[in-house]
Amino acid sequence: MLREEVQSFELYLEERFNLFEAPKELKESMGYSLFSSGKRIRPMLCFAVANLQAESAARMYPLAMAIEMIHTYSLIHDDLPAMDDDDLRRGKPSNHIAYGEAIAILAGDGLLSQSFEVLSELETTPDVLKRVFVFFSRCIGINGMVGGQALDIELDVLRESAVTMAEMQAVHRKKTGKLIELSMIGTAVLLKLSTDDVEKIEKLAKIMGILFQAVDDLMDDDETTGKTQNIDVINGKVTYLTLLGKQETEEYVNTLYIQGQDILASLDGLNTESLSYILDKIVHKVK
Repeated sequence: MLREEVQSFELYLEERFNLFEAPKELKESMGYSLFSSGKRIRPMLCFAVANLQAESAARMYPLAMAIEMIHTYSLIHDDLPAMDDDDLRRGKPSNHIAYGEAIAILAGDGLLSQSFEVLSELETTPDVLKRVFVFFSRCIGINGMVGGQALDIELDVLRESAVTMAEMQAVHRKKTGKLIELSMIGTAVLLKLSTDDVEKIEKLAKIMGILFQAVDDLMDDDETTGKTQNIDVINGKVTYLTLLGKQETEEYVNTLYIQGQDILASLDGLNTESLSYILDKIVHKVK
C-alpha cells in the first residue's frame, strides 16, 4: 500500500511544485534537489501513521510535502563548503556544485519559506491547523533541526575523545530525529488520536530517529549510499561507529528495533502494518 501512496504523492509533489513562481534558475535548483531520487521516508511515515486509522493518505499530502521541502533544504545547506563540504548527494553533484553556492543557498531558503504556504493547505479545523503550524515551526527551528545543526558544528571543534554519547545523541535527536517526529506526531495530531496513542507514537518516533542515524553511520563506508564515501570520517565527525564500534552499534540497533516492535504491538485496535514495514526498512538496509 505504501508504495502506491508514495507514487501518488510524487504526482502531487510535481503538480504542486509546478505552481510555484520563481526565477528560472532558482526554481530549477529547488527542483534539482527536491526530485533527486530521495527515499521519501518522511512522507512514508506520514502515510503509515494515517494508515493506523485507514485515513486517506492524500489528506496528509500538504504536511508530507512541507516536511520533504524542509528536509531537502537542510540537505542543500548541509552539503555547502561552510557545513559538511560534500560534492556528492544521492549519487549526483550537490546543489552548490551544479548551480553555485549563492543559488544553492537561495534554493534552500526558497524551499523553507514555501513550505509554510503548502502546509497552510491542510484540510482541518483552525485549532488543529494552529497546533500543527506551531509544532512544525518548533521541529524545524532553533529548538529542532536548526538547533541540531548548530550543536553539530559545536561538537566539530571538540576532539573525538571528548564527545560523549549523550552529546552526540542530543545532536541526532534534533538534527535528524525532529523531522521524523514531525512526520509521525504531526499526522497523529491531524488524526486526533488519543493522548495515550500519541504518546506511543512519540516514543516510536524517537526510536526511529536514533535508528535512522545509527544505521546511516553503519552504511557510511558503503559506496552505494550516493554520498562521498566515509564523508563523516573525512570531516572528523563523531558517529556511533567511532564511539561504540561496529559490533556494539549493531547490537544497539537491534535493541532499539525490538523496543520499536514492542511499541507497535501495544497500539491496540490500530493497523500498524505500514509502520512495521518502515521500521524494518530502516533497520534491515544494513543487511
